[in-house]
Amino acid sequence: MSDFDDGSVLKEAVSGKWYRFAKQDRSTMLMDLPNGVLLGFHMSRNMVEVFVPDEHDIYHRAGDLTFTGSKQDKDYSINLKSEALKQVHIGSKNGVVENTFNEISDIRAFVDLNEKDKWWSKALDSGSNNTFE
Repeated sequence: MSDFDDGSVLKEAVSGKWYRFAKQDRSTMLMDLPNGVLLGFHMSRNMVEVFVPDEHDIYHRAGDLTFTGSKQDKDYSINLKSEALKQVHIGSKNGVVENTFNEISDIRAFVDLNEKDKWWSKALDSGSNNTFE
């Protein structure tokens, strides 16, 4: 069911503010960030959808993050899926992968807490914070 003739609907975020969506969002909780991005949480699917506004302030899905793994197998991953992916930055501004032919829509990052310790050790030794600058 839509709230407008164009099929768009209104949905309330945790802040109490209402937002217009191009189509129905089925998230459990909608969180609005200060930069205008909305996050839709789907608890049962371990997923966070990302919504961005168009030029008419109607929000559209830009992609999602899913989280896989369990305490038992300790094999966690963070998965990014986006039909709107333009480019990927890897490690620095020089590590850019353009999505010129729209062939990239899925990125999976495997997580290992031992890698975090190695990263911080290297960052502290080099005096760098290794952020995207």
